[in-house]
Amino acid sequence: MPFHLRPAQANDLPALQEVEKLSTPSLTYLPYVFEQFLRDPGGELSVAEDESGRLVGCGKFTRLPDGSAWLETLRVIPACQGQGIGKLFYQRFLDTARAQGVTTLRMYTGVENHTSRGLAERFGFTLAETLRGYRRPCPSEAPALAASGWHPLGTPASVAPILAAQRAAWGPFLVLNRTFYPLTSALAELAVQQGWAFQNADSGDFCILGARFMPQQALHLGLLSGDLDGCLIFALQQAYQRSVPTLICTLPASASAVQAALLRHGFQPEPADLIVMEAHFPEYVPQPSQRPRTGTAVST
Repeated sequence: MPFHLRPAQANDLPALQEVEKLSTPSLTYLPYVFEQFLRDPGGELSVAEDESGRLVGCGKFTRLPDGSAWLETLRVIPACQGQGIGKLFYQRFLDTARAQGVTTLRMYTGVENHTSRGLAERFGFTLAETLRGYRRPCPSEAPALAASGWHPLGTPASVAPILAAQRAAWGPFLVLNRTFYPLTSALAELAVQQGWAFQNADSGDFCILGARFMPQQALHLGLLSGDLDGCLIFALQQAYQRSVPTLICTLPASASAVQAALLRHGFQPEPADLIVMEAHFPEYVPQPSQRPRTGTAVST
């Protein structure tokens, strides 16, 4: 059966909800991000149709602050899996990257999802990092220990050097809502804009805390440095104050000290680790006359 891809349209949401319900019943979020995905400059939410016009899959190409591409929300209904739709999406992703001059693309999957990993490898992706997720219910009462001295950082110039310095200690990625942002100074502007960056004026402790989307469902700890217990007390206090039901932290699987601190504060590990795959295409750099004239930063 032939399939073809096209950009998503505003009236596709009901059909895409059914696609997501059938393909990833334990991971459904399209209704919460659909409008954001549609109006994302530089990005594209694509859908796959069969010959009757029925929607059978979707995939999202997203530009991140460092100029790389993040491939997400790849869904194909079970009845149509194994028929080449995933390959069509990857080819569209690569064509979009080439047209925009994007030289690095990344995606994530579960460490045991050999089909997803194999598809990425077919298009030149290799393993970049293994990460582990932790979560805990947020406190229903105010934490016994109060966190004081914390404040949001208000300028990218104050955040950029901290992020750059943390790359060696934390690892290459900062994760919010399973979006794996490369941990570079380019992320500083977005972190300030979204109110994710916090520092303790007394101790210098630092954390990234927030959500790329669906902030009413979970608060994400993207990075913590300094006194780990102090950072986690602050995060729990913020979750309580915001009435968010869940606190999540996804971090390098090798970060044993941070994992021990998470366990001390009631976090539990996710059932399976995650992996990030990446591909580099230096030949996608456009000639100066071909470079886009407008910015393509991701909308969050």
